[in-house]
Amino acid sequence: MIKILLLIDYSSEFDRKLLRGLVQYSKENGPWLFYRLPSYYSGMYGEKGILKWAKEWKADAIIGQWNNDTVNLLKELNIPIIALFCCDDSHALFISETCKISNIHIPEEISLLGVDNDDLICNISDPPISSIELEVERGGYSIGRLIHQQIKKEHEGTFNIVINPIRIELRQSTEKHNIKDPYILEVVKYIESHYNSDLTIESLLAQIPLSRRNFEVKFKNAMHTSIYQYILNCRVNHLADLLLTTDRSLADIATEAGFKDYNNISRIFKKFKGCSPLEYREKKITNR
Repeated sequence: MIKILLLIDYSSEFDRKLLRGLVQYSKENGPWLFYRLPSYYSGMYGEKGILKWAKEWKADAIIGQWNNDTVNLLKELNIPIIALFCCDDSHALFISETCKISNIHIPEEISLLGVDNDDLICNISDPPISSIELEVERGGYSIGRLIHQQIKKEHEGTFNIVINPIRIELRQSTEKHNIKDPYILEVVKYIESHYNSDLTIESLLAQIPLSRRNFEVKFKNAMHTSIYQYILNCRVNHLADLLLTTDRSLADIATEAGFKDYNNISRIFKKFKGCSPLEYREKKITNR
């Protein structure tokens, strides 16, 4: 049985997704045995203590986050060593808190974008932090496959595993609209938070003190598209996100994206994205 020693934390969304991908690979190609040293172990016994424990446990590979000195020490084990480097939403939260203390306004004076899309961390910030969602589980799966190849002597030498971005989850820290008219800005924000509801001109007019004609003209001048087309674009973009981040059926996610007429989804999606929803999902999977 292959033994994998884990020297990574479980506290971040990045680590949890990475481990889910790794465990998925082990289920398909195992059985593998995982062990995570307690966080205090390194502080008590240092890198040499980890080295000693790994030898005694007869680990086949180690996955961890460390500096170059530690990597050089662990090379004495003569087993695959996977070093992980990443920037995450925790750093973005630190910046957000620092800006708050320093009276720097987000997003008016600085836009803030994190990595990992850790929902909890992003939403305890004021304002909530926009974040890049990564293919972390696929990265964990790739790590498992590469470890397996190295243990079987099918792969030698250095390597890189690239964890690609999937999409950006937009929140208030990267306000994307530069709309001078406060009424149109208010409507745009309303549409983007209610795109999956039954939006009508009347429901939007209820948010602002404008006549229908005045509203339609102002919206077209500010957004360079009609209200109806803008609503469709919001729904298509959300549907595209769901196609990339879930394996759910088109009928299921179309309802979540706000489409009521299933028969027209492919035509509308192709108009905005240049291909059908299923082609869009398949193209992304092929390019991974």
